[in-house]
Amino acid sequence: MILNQEYDGLKSMLQTDQPYFKSIDATAIYFHPYFDNNRFRLPGISSLTDGADRINLLDDLLNHWKSDQDRFKIIELGDKKKWVDFLGFEPINTIVGSELILASEKAPEFLLQWLNEGEYDVNTTGRYEFLRSLGVSLAGSDIVRIRKYLTGEEMTIPGINYNIPEVLIRNTLVFISERQVSYPINGTQSELIKELYTRLPDDSDFSSIPLPIFSGQHYYCFELDYTKDGQCIDANTLSQLVELNYPTTVLSKAIGASAIYTGLFRSLKCLNKFAVVTIQFDLVDIEAVELNGIELNREFYAEWRQMFPNYRIVQYPGQMPHVLKYIQNTIFKYNKKDIDIINHSIVVSMDKNDKSMIALIETGNYLPANAMQQLKELFNRHDDSIQDFLNRIQSNQKLREEFEKLKDKEKIEQKKKNYQRVLALMLRIR
Repeated sequence: MILNQEYDGLKSMLQTDQPYFKSIDATAIYFHPYFDNNRFRLPGISSLTDGADRINLLDDLLNHWKSDQDRFKIIELGDKKKWVDFLGFEPINTIVGSELILASEKAPEFLLQWLNEGEYDVNTTGRYEFLRSLGVSLAGSDIVRIRKYLTGEEMTIPGINYNIPEVLIRNTLVFISERQVSYPINGTQSELIKELYTRLPDDSDFSSIPLPIFSGQHYYCFELDYTKDGQCIDANTLSQLVELNYPTTVLSKAIGASAIYTGLFRSLKCLNKFAVVTIQFDLVDIEAVELNGIELNREFYAEWRQMFPNYRIVQYPGQMPHVLKYIQNTIFKYNKKDIDIINHSIVVSMDKNDKSMIALIETGNYLPANAMQQLKELFNRHDDSIQDFLNRIQSNQKLREEFEKLKDKEKIEQKKKNYQRVLALMLRIR
């Protein structure tokens, strides 16, 4: 039990220099609240609700702190009690001297008045420093500097020099989400946010914490937001998307859920409540090949085709068309590779001349040895005859002029064919 004030004289009758007395039957009599090292104990008291009592407690704690600031550099409350029950606020969840705060972190009005009183009384200096010993964050604290850096108010990367309370880490993530700031996934600010997530326990309920969601406005950026049905983009998937220059601004729309950037977490175990996105990469767009591919039209090929009717070479305008699919839906189209096997045909980019085309086929082992050897021989024979023809043209003025006219006519015809192909495509789309 704690001794009432009217029994103060009893202490002089008891032989003890301690703030309490224990009888033979283990009954403890406490004369007043006391410090056990740096731990403050309030025996027999569960809460203080009167404002004056709270101010008196602050003044008492302040005087102890001033008497030995090294000893009371950190003041804790003992017996598993909470400061909020005695002071009306929780110090580790309170920030003083900064506007970069949540409403829940704002100091109560009586505390601000108490601080202001200290500014005019030379005998009550150090109140801000005292609050810091209780766990209150001040304007120059790490958590405030972190928020300044993440909102662009400070350019220097802040160091994290102590174990920031978990509640302030969570609150900082909430604060950033309310500001709706976008961060590049490889930026220095992202590394700092990663440090905040790393300090959260693995068993945290991440569905109640703002998570990094790919931005719908900025490429390869994320914003913090809440999601209960988001889906994770793992490192391997993101790496492939980056390689293809995929526009991440449409990623959430493509998968029909918030796309979570997982690069800020120790592992996907932290996010086990969320599904991992499975995207099918490098699927050939067969429809595009069938629509725009043209079988090779060369004399040597026609002769070779009669000898090997089971093989076919098709030319495609540009690199091979590919698509990304998510649950059977095409979410992106792109081109890669100069050659591929598509629908039992060897499809080669039209950008390659005949010699380069044959070299690609040989390098990729797309044909049996005998078919490959015959194709090369027919081409070389054709190539030699063409070269002989060109030499004769160059040596004869009249033949050279006629040849130039034929080339010009061929260009015109090719333009007509291209126009007809585009027109047919447009009509088909309609």
